[in-house]
Amino acid sequence: MNANTQQSPLSDAAEQPEADSFSGRTWLNSGVLWRRALIVLLSAVILAGSRWLAYQLRFDFAVPRDSQLQIDNHWHWVIALQLVCLFLAGQFSNIYRYFGMADALRLAYAILASSTLLYAIRWLDVSYSPPRGVVLVQGILGFLALGGMRGAWRMVYEKWHSKKGRICSRERRVAIIGAGDAASQPHP
Repeated sequence: MNANTQQSPLSDAAEQPEADSFSGRTWLNSGVLWRRALIVLLSAVILAGSRWLAYQLRFDFAVPRDSQLQIDNHWHWVIALQLVCLFLAGQFSNIYRYFGMADALRLAYAILASSTLLYAIRWLDVSYSPPRGVVLVQGILGFLALGGMRGAWRMVYEKWHSKKGRICSRERRVAIIGAGDAASQPHP
């Protein structure tokens, strides 16, 4: 080969980032963006459902017409406020299948912050003022529904997907030699 056809190792290293950006290994992976968009959309649906159910529970499933108009006219910015609080608490930036107490605490802080802001709007008597009971029940239902969704995702992942196709996940009997009386006790 002549010198014109050979590639230097530096030219391969210079081309490598371009190859990575097209192969899907960048942080702006379209699959990750679609997944996060789906999670945000699912969270919005859950929060809208908890808001609707909070109004239904507050008025014993006979919501007055003026409150029904509040539900219809103000749902978009209430859900947006709650989603912003969830975003600021980092609920859309972590991996959903790993949900622990720290994530539950951040979720509780986000729901508490959005409920406090909604209650402040009620206290300031701005044009939109939801009943206090609705704000309280909406926060509780939103926390339980989003926490339940995250917990269910973790449970499904640990039950089915974490053991799928792994040799190390099979249970097998082992013998412990030289451990004295501790070896005679059955261990899981």
